[in-house]
Amino acid sequence: MLCDGCKSRWERMHIHELRVDAAWNRRRPLTAGDILGHAGLREVLRRQSGLLFDGLGVDPRLAVMLASQPRLLMGHAGLGLCFRAGTPARPGSVSRVRFSELISLHDLASRRTADAFVKDMLACGYARLRTDVSDRRTQPIEPTAAGLDAVRGWLIVHLSTLDQLDGRDGSGSRLNTFVDTPDSLALLQPAVSDRFLSSQRMRELEHAAALGFWLHGGGLDRELMFAGLDESVPATERIPVGALSVPAMAGRLRHSRWEMASNLRAAEAAGRIGWSGKRGWSEVWISGGLLREVAMAEAVKLALIDDAFADCFGGIAFAQRPMAAFARKSEAVATPAASSR
Repeated sequence: MLCDGCKSRWERMHIHELRVDAAWNRRRPLTAGDILGHAGLREVLRRQSGLLFDGLGVDPRLAVMLASQPRLLMGHAGLGLCFRAGTPARPGSVSRVRFSELISLHDLASRRTADAFVKDMLACGYARLRTDVSDRRTQPIEPTAAGLDAVRGWLIVHLSTLDQLDGRDGSGSRLNTFVDTPDSLALLQPAVSDRFLSSQRMRELEHAAALGFWLHGGGLDRELMFAGLDESVPATERIPVGALSVPAMAGRLRHSRWEMASNLRAAEAAGRIGWSGKRGWSEVWISGGLLREVAMAEAVKLALIDDAFADCFGGIAFAQRPMAAFARKSEAVATPAASSR
């Protein structure tokens, strides 16, 4: 069953039914329990952190906008409103008042914080004010191409992680399905936003994993650390993540040395990280507790994304065949379904 927002968009694409035969091997979305129980989860998290760091690190302004938990949720909430106000080919706009109301409704942040987030998005060029409206007092805001590309890339990384978890590749992968389906961002992102906003568990777990660490680093602190995870050390112990000096980390994350040192001191005081030798210059380790907390938060987030993917794309079933075959099957059922209404 497609979500209402996704269903209307599929109808505009003239796909009214998806008749899946038994040979397509429909599978349910992965749950948080499935993900946490995966034997290779640490390697999967290491790879995902590397991809996110490489992507977000290109523009640290975007990292600060989307990688911290409240801003990630506000960004998805605002974009979801824009997609629902527009068409699959072009998102609509949302007024500042409507955006602030949604943020307040879900208790994500104060109205003042929501307004500051909008100003930051405008200043960074990931959103813009519409000028082609009769009443500019409503201050309608729409995403820019750069903003859409950033969210698309973020989703691609997470879909790739899900594929890695259950061994999908080629035409049967979530990633290929997302890339090959027209207007896939307009289909998937609002459904992801809905699940993020309604999941109290995701917010609680992410908050626990963030205590004493990367509170001001836009999330890149964590991704840099986890990109170097040593898979050979048991999760109950101190897990090496590589030799990272404070000046080197500050340079890669584009923080000041003082800011970087302050973040690391807070994490060290909380028992989350430490150094095997001279503080700030030797190999860094993270605690097994921190790894477990982050793994739980990531598992919940990934499960929500997979559930949204299954809802918007009819499960993973249609991706078991090449997109060309899916298109032919869709064309065959679209006209009869449309004429029967």
